[in-house]
Amino acid sequence: KRTPAATPAKPTAPVMGVVQIAVSPWGEIEVDGRPAGVTPPLSKLELTAGEHRITVRNGDNPPFTTTVRVDATKPVVVRHRFGS
Repeated sequence: KRTPAATPAKPTAPVMGVVQIAVSPWGEIEVDGRPAGVTPPLSKLELTAGEHRITVRNGDNPPFTTTVRVDATKPVVVRHRFGS
């Protein structure tokens, strides 16, 4: 009597969510220590669900760092204005 071979589980795509970026006048974006682009023109990031550390740098201004919890059901907004 033969036993059917086990089929390997298919990898599931990670659950993603959106982070909207509103930085003035501009900023270099890092996500979890890795460069992610410059805003503007960057206005949103698609990240895996869960916690992420976002840092925004603008010239000689002190960097702005925040931790966000990304959720697949609703966007998270990161706002910051340098020089105010």
